[in-house]
Amino acid sequence: MSTSDDAAGAAPASRRQVTEIRTDLNLALSGGFLASGVALILLLPALADRQPVWGLLWIPFVIVTPTLWALIHEAIHGSLHPVRRWNDGLGRALGILFGSPLAILRLGHLVHHRVYGLPDEAQPARARPRILAVPLHYLRLAGGLYLLEVAAIVLALLPRPTLRWIARQAARRHPLGERALLDQTERGLLTTPILTRLRVDALLIVVLYGTGLLFYGAQVWMLLAAVAGRGALVSFMDNIYHHSPAGDPRRTMDLTLPGWASGAILHANLHAVHHRRPDIPWSGLPLAGARYPDMPRRPFAAIAWEQLARPTA
Repeated sequence: MSTSDDAAGAAPASRRQVTEIRTDLNLALSGGFLASGVALILLLPALADRQPVWGLLWIPFVIVTPTLWALIHEAIHGSLHPVRRWNDGLGRALGILFGSPLAILRLGHLVHHRVYGLPDEAQPARARPRILAVPLHYLRLAGGLYLLEVAAIVLALLPRPTLRWIARQAARRHPLGERALLDQTERGLLTTPILTRLRVDALLIVVLYGTGLLFYGAQVWMLLAAVAGRGALVSFMDNIYHHSPAGDPRRTMDLTLPGWASGAILHANLHAVHHRRPDIPWSGLPLAGARYPDMPRRPFAAIAWEQLARPTA
């Protein structure tokens, strides 16, 4: 069923329910994350210095990392707020708290959508010797993906010609095609306004977390452990929707969860629906999914275990 057929066949009320952005809830969640995250980084050290048990407040914040990422993901697709300025402003603020600029996250994710399912997508990974592929699989799950997203802050320090050279090297064997990837990088990262925002966001990340490191002092391990926990959880969750021991790049799936758990991560488990209709905000994914009975579905716990037990390139 095509997107146009789906839109044409939907009743008006259903179409509104599927495409309506939950602005009120998105604002409340975004505000809650920003307020609590900044407080944990800058204000908690004063309490933790007197009584380390206050550091336990980081645990629930780390646990809800998938929800934080889901909000950033909405901003990437323009579905966090119907006003573009608010959408991007909130997305940038959440990205700073997350530890990686929105511009970097947006470029990577939108390239992923364009590449996903292309016949050549998995070729570089399949070419790796298994002796390398298996450790890289577990390194990615343990936080490797998040480490790359954070390390991308360094890109903000580089001059534009150097960034173009890096893009050319990355594009040589990219399944999207060299010209297509270079064009998307130019539009999505290297224009003056976007590159300026990237640099400002990177500076704010360094200031925020650098100040946190100073404030925590002897208790700095609390902040480092929280960031490591966030990295491991978001990396594990990012891979799970596309895990395929056979290395089939066209495989994605909806993962079944109880309703409350699906809602808690903004229905990110309905990933096959999202790939078919990336224009739909998180609140519309359950209704949209009901229109696609052909979507592959697997239990979340089964795939979580499978990606640990059956490594893939």
